[in-house]
Amino acid sequence: MTPFRRRALSVLLAAAVAVATITAAGPAVAQTDAQPAPLSSSESRTPDASTEQLTAAAAGVVSGRLLFSTNAVPAGTPVVNGEVTAYRENPLGDFVPQDATDVFDADGDWSISGLPAGTYKFSFLQDGESFNSRVWFNGMRTADFATHVTLSEGVAQNFGTVVIPRRTIGIQRVAGVDRFATSVALSQTQFPNGSFVPVVIVNGLDYPDALSAGPLANALGGVMLMVTPTSIPAATAAEMTRLEPSVIVIVGGTGVVSAAVATQLESYTSSSVIRVAGEDRYATSRAVVEFAFDGVAPSEILLATGRNFPDALAAGAAAGARGGAVLLVNGQAAALDSASSALIDGYGSGVYIIGGTGSVSSGIQQSVVSLGQFNARLAGADRYATSVEVAINLFGYADVAYLVNGSGFADALAAGPIAGMRGAPIYLTTPTCVTTSVWTDLDLVLANQVITVGGTGVMSDAVYNLQGCNGQRLPGFDLSTSVAPVASTD
Repeated sequence: MTPFRRRALSVLLAAAVAVATITAAGPAVAQTDAQPAPLSSSESRTPDASTEQLTAAAAGVVSGRLLFSTNAVPAGTPVVNGEVTAYRENPLGDFVPQDATDVFDADGDWSISGLPAGTYKFSFLQDGESFNSRVWFNGMRTADFATHVTLSEGVAQNFGTVVIPRRTIGIQRVAGVDRFATSVALSQTQFPNGSFVPVVIVNGLDYPDALSAGPLANALGGVMLMVTPTSIPAATAAEMTRLEPSVIVIVGGTGVVSAAVATQLESYTSSSVIRVAGEDRYATSRAVVEFAFDGVAPSEILLATGRNFPDALAAGAAAGARGGAVLLVNGQAAALDSASSALIDGYGSGVYIIGGTGSVSSGIQQSVVSLGQFNARLAGADRYATSVEVAINLFGYADVAYLVNGSGFADALAAGPIAGMRGAPIYLTTPTCVTTSVWTDLDLVLANQVITVGGTGVMSDAVYNLQGCNGQRLPGFDLSTSVAPVASTD
């Protein structure tokens, strides 16, 4: 079996919109439950995870027929290049890949045999008809509302005929009048009801201390909001009132977020305000990692330079989604510093280096190799292509993707924890069009929803409409959004 897939297979998260057609053809699948269940971001930590060993169904076969609808043949033509994937629920309530097939006969018939009894979600995709398309059973664009399917031991199940429509992408813009309001708008998309949400506070006017903070927000199950070094913007204050934080964690010393601001923050929580900081950006990054994981090793460490922001921004969402950490180093150093070496060696977590040797030196890579923890270097020709490499290698397929301005840090910084929570990659692009490498991967990642972060002064309508820098267009439709587009330039 060589199923059609990117280099990794992973996350299943996002809001759902029905687009597929399911027609009866054969026995109905037994015991389906159309109610959505929350999916854990830990799915993305185990893109190729095997489930616990169970006895396979002795005679159980899951089967069906997969068709692809086109304008010329609305009823559908047989899929010959595609994939059906079974995701099984594990004891933690996460759905992880159990098995897949890319074997279809001339009529589009497929089957998977030997699946253990249990609760599943199934995805169906096709490749090779203009744009790749994927839907979830029963007729869902994304996994959140995918129908649960209960397979019994040794009982054959038939899905009948599943017709995949030609893919169109739901497009959405999330923005505020400035970076502080944009971070609030992002928070509201993920926590519309508020109530006891942990909040990580960072300086929104500078990036170094904040680059490692996104995965901390994910580890806490909360959001990241921005302040200035000496004040709490009105939008941030109002959002904290709404969220009623169970805890507030400030990242950075008093030169980054003042003691006066810390005192003001105390009025927004009935719990404590905690400050996590070191003597410089690198020590702060290590302190954030240690605080976030509290003695438990992160699934992996994404190593990025702290001298600039693009590579770390792309890494943040991946680390958050996969239960990993972002560790900043002086990328121009000839070797890894002793404190970072000790941290990596102590955790024993595999390390991905993000960015080329111009960002993180070959000497630092050799230091990681000597620790026995080197996984790979993920790098492209530029910051945009590097974000694509992160998406390809650490996300596999994803239902949702975020587009951010690769020339500035603020909106991408705020989007990182939200994207991480949704298991969605962040793509860095230009503010005027979607770079070719990003445009190509938006098709391959199979995202059915693309969220542009920032106002029209930061991300143009051409980006919002998924227009490539060479004039290419991805098929999209406008999703209604609770946050109206604004002409912010921040």
